[in-house]
Amino acid sequence: MSAENSPYPKPYDAGKADEITAKITKTLPETPTRGEIALLQSVAGNSPFLAELIEKLPDLTGTLLSRDYDTAFNHLVGTIRKPRPEGETTDALMAYFRQEKSKLSLITAFADISKAWPLRQVTKALSDFADMCLEIGLAHLLHARMITGELQWPNGKPEAVSPSLARNSGYFILGMGK
Repeated sequence: MSAENSPYPKPYDAGKADEITAKITKTLPETPTRGEIALLQSVAGNSPFLAELIEKLPDLTGTLLSRDYDTAFNHLVGTIRKPRPEGETTDALMAYFRQEKSKLSLITAFADISKAWPLRQVTKALSDFADMCLEIGLAHLLHARMITGELQWPNGKPEAVSPSLARNSGYFILGMGK
């Protein structure tokens, strides 16, 4: 499939697209199809940010080339909703959020560019991710105050930083948007 026949946007930086494609295809268990290569080149050749993520996340990229975007997103959601490690610092939590946001960026980019997800689904995934991060962030902050005794535990006993801690605390974040 030549770039002219591809259903995906032509790579702006064809050299970068070729470089990334050569690196990633070496890491994949199976040789990608011409369609998968065209998709990879479109994503890698039109965004330096996404090209960098593709290099950093070759396993996720391999999954995305198989176009299993829903499974990749659901796995990301399941990981974020797990209780956080005891004693995690705010800096460590923020680093974790940035790492997961990188994965979300790749998932939504591949799903969007391949037209597998309509715009509504892409924006919903981004919004859901933001909501989850806010919920965990709130739980993290509340947990720190509950540990010191400044706030009471929602169910009368200590629990881990998790979405349920935030939901059961009686506190919430109200976003007004722009």
